[in-house]
Amino acid sequence: MTSRPARAPKAAKTVFIHHIVADMDRPDTLNTRLANIQEKICLALIRSGFGKIIVVNQQVADRLREMGFKRQQILLSSNFVDPLSRPRAYEQKDITLSFCGRMVGQKGVDDFVHVCKKLAPIVPNFRAVMIGLGPEIERLRAQIVHEELPIEMVGYVNDATKF
Repeated sequence: MTSRPARAPKAAKTVFIHHIVADMDRPDTLNTRLANIQEKICLALIRSGFGKIIVVNQQVADRLREMGFKRQQILLSSNFVDPLSRPRAYEQKDITLSFCGRMVGQKGVDDFVHVCKKLAPIVPNFRAVMIGLGPEIERLRAQIVHEELPIEMVGYVNDATKF
């Protein structure tokens, strides 16, 4: 293997980390153990070869610092949401609050439902939507129906529909 000079020698290699697999509540299976091993290898490579890390939330940033990522610059992102989207006035919106992600506990699905439960009685015309699929979807649907919450579960939608 031959080495080529870097095209941008002063540029820092950057990686995006969405979550840390080892911290997720998952069943102890062969797949989980393999994912944990793979993650350890990836984190070792990131620690030694990357200068910047982009994370999706402060908890991941804090956890990386605890794991010894001291020299890397850790940047917090908002999941690369399009900042050019023009917000509409509240009166023009048909959705009050939305959740977009995989329907699993570690993504905050129960927190979202709890917030909706608190806001629905005090916000006029409150309406929420949960976008995504995952193992918790049926339990959430049953809870929403049982508690008569104004939350629509739409499953998977394309990016244009999300915006």
